[in-house]
Amino acid sequence: MKKILLAVDGSVKSKKAAKKAGKVAKALGAQITVINVVTINNKYKSAYSKSKIKRLMEERKQEIKKGKKILSETEALLKDKGIEVYKILRKGDPSKWICEKAKKGKFDLVILADKGESKIKRFSLGNTSDKVVRYMSTSVLIVK
Repeated sequence: MKKILLAVDGSVKSKKAAKKAGKVAKALGAQITVINVVTINNKYKSAYSKSKIKRLMEERKQEIKKGKKILSETEALLKDKGIEVYKILRKGDPSKWICEKAKKGKFDLVILADKGESKIKRFSLGNTSDKVVRYMSTSVLIVK
């Protein structure tokens, strides 16, 4: 087992999953690719005013900036343990991107938290973990 895909969203549980991934990678001598998928709402398509479109585009920029920060923080945590780390930022459906990257990248293990940022955002990573487990042929470790 040499390649681990770690999905993160910045939540407390996601940080716990990153720590677990670090332990697994260290024990196995594996590299970790960290993926953050920014869920971007396309509400701006139905917006009718320029000011509303501008505000929604600014929200999109902030979400991307947040995603990059999450990746950098996770990278620093793992590199401090001497682990080789790669980062991926995508926009869209998290489960789709995680499954696609895991298959195309021929990862041996996918690690993610069971729930995302909040109970309200259960849809985000919680639902993602359910889908990833269902659709992946690769081994998946869900961290609670």
